Amino acid sequence: NYKLQGLIYSEKGCMYETQRQFDSMIHYYLLSFHSFQRSNSTRNSITGLLNIGYGFLFLSKPDSAIPYYRLAGKLAFAIHDTVQIATVYRSIGSVYYQEKDFLKALYYYKLAPLTPIGIHNSDKWYLMAKAYIQIGELDSARILLNRIKDPQELAPDYYSLWQSIYEKEGNLKEALHTANKINLVKDSIYQRKLSISFAGLEKKNKFQGLQLENQQLIINRKQKELFL
Repeated sequence: NYKLQGLIYSEKGCMYETQRQFDSMIHYYLLSFHSFQRSNSTRNSITGLLNIGYGFLFLSKPDSAIPYYRLAGKLAFAIHDTVQIATVYRSIGSVYYQEKDFLKALYYYKLAPLTPIGIHNSDKWYLMAKAYIQIGELDSARILLNRIKDPQELAPDYYSLWQSIYEKEGNLKEALHTANKINLVKDSIYQRKLSISFAGLEKKNKFQGLQLENQQLIINRKQKELFL
């Protein structure tokens, strides 16, 4: 089962990513990509290629990431997947951003199409704003940041960009106010993650309780069968 094999390799790649062992991360994402290719699972293949590219970015080898991103783009265009096409363009843009070629980064960020998923669009505008700040076009950055209505997990980085704008403009009062917002949203995200993890634990405990109840029912039934 090549698809299942690909998913297992992906989980291993994810495990090494969290441990910051990026060479092993790339190795397992490569294995996952080849497994997904053999199972004709195109969307998963694209995700594997994107993850390989991220691995090279983490290793500060942006040039090595580009071929994987371009292949991911070719596959995404073949199946007309707007979300993954947008992800590919944003990823290529991030390569050039890391190389400090901010104009080229902007070129690829702009190519990323809008998608039905709000956070993807917010990410595009955030990345473009970040590049505009680097080249000193603060008004353009401000316009893009104002388009983001719900930054969600991007909130700390979103407010950090506002802080950068205010600092560059010499508006220290607003910069300080925004710095306080960053701390507040970080606390909020942390609390939300805690509540989600506690909810997960509660569900797990309930599930284990149901498993025990089911086992007891099976044992009782077997005892009755033996008695009969």
